[in-house]
Amino acid sequence: FSYLIGWFTLRGLEFERELPGVLWEGETGEIIYSIKNPTPYARFFLSVSESYPDWIEALDDEPPLFNVAARDSTRIAHVVRFLKRGVFKASSFTVQAIDPLGIFTFTKMFPCEGEIVVYPRPRRLDPLPLSGADRYGWQEFTITAPRGGSVEPDGVREYVPGDSLRRIHWRQTARTGRLAVLEFEESQSIRIAIYLDLAQGTDTGKELETTLEYAVRFAASAAQQALQQGAGIRLLMPTFNAAPLGIAAGMGGRGESHFLSVLDTLARVKSTSNEPVEEALSHSASTLPPGSTLIIVTSQSSSALSNAIVNCAMNSKSSVILAYIDPDSFKSGKTRGSESQINQFFNELLSANVLTLIVRQNAEGDIQPEVKRYV
Repeated sequence: FSYLIGWFTLRGLEFERELPGVLWEGETGEIIYSIKNPTPYARFFLSVSESYPDWIEALDDEPPLFNVAARDSTRIAHVVRFLKRGVFKASSFTVQAIDPLGIFTFTKMFPCEGEIVVYPRPRRLDPLPLSGADRYGWQEFTITAPRGGSVEPDGVREYVPGDSLRRIHWRQTARTGRLAVLEFEESQSIRIAIYLDLAQGTDTGKELETTLEYAVRFAASAAQQALQQGAGIRLLMPTFNAAPLGIAAGMGGRGESHFLSVLDTLARVKSTSNEPVEEALSHSASTLPPGSTLIIVTSQSSSALSNAIVNCAMNSKSSVILAYIDPDSFKSGKTRGSESQINQFFNELLSANVLTLIVRQNAEGDIQPEVKRYV
């Protein structure tokens, strides 16, 4: 009789799964299972389990047991931690029923396709210094627009974190109930383009500590800093990768929604491009509007790449910054070349007034760079 009760428990129940919305690497979230019992019989000793993809960690020791009353429904939450940015496929989950004596277990699998997108978490980053056309010392994002130019109001937009409270448009704020700020022509001229190197075979390191993960963190942090200054953000990548990755790849925009699309694209990237980085970089740089600031994030240091970067700095009307993710600081056994070769790479860039930043692997996962000087 106990066996029959256990066998009957899974009959007639309806199951659904709800995946969490916006997620960030390192945070916890809930995967919700909804169970509906339309029958006149209560169900007891049920549990739901699922095999999670890599980098999603279940925080519950065991799936909790639950009951569903007759003609009722219930919701069961599984708490998990998302260890790494990325896109993870959720396929099916399993429901188990135990007979009243605890002797027999009955299992039923429910197909339920879904996608979990985990955004890279921006890290603390000192204001990125930019150089003006005449390189009159280092300047911050807000100085990229020419001083003395027009500062006439150019419209009103929604407030984003980092906006000056002096620019709040109180009439619009009172009418809509949401903070709004005046947009000036000066801030409209600020454009940041981030080129992310995704060359195949260049990712160095293990698990969470790889050159690609640090590069993605840096790109996300630079984009957040641009957002806070009301700047336009454009994410550049090899054309081989750009098409399927979303609207942020190759397109510019402003505001919170575009910033989230940039993070969505960064969540999906992999080092799979077979296009030479110097060719991809030259093509991307040629599409930038004058006055942009180009930030190149890479772990390569070849002479061909230095030539491409120097050409960008000399021939385009954009300021150029290199964020170099040092592969020698990651535990992989790989080497980037001789010391003289790497010094020549940096000196060529510095001679062309390319601000060069070095990001190294560290125990805290910090991406705060150091400024490279002449060797």
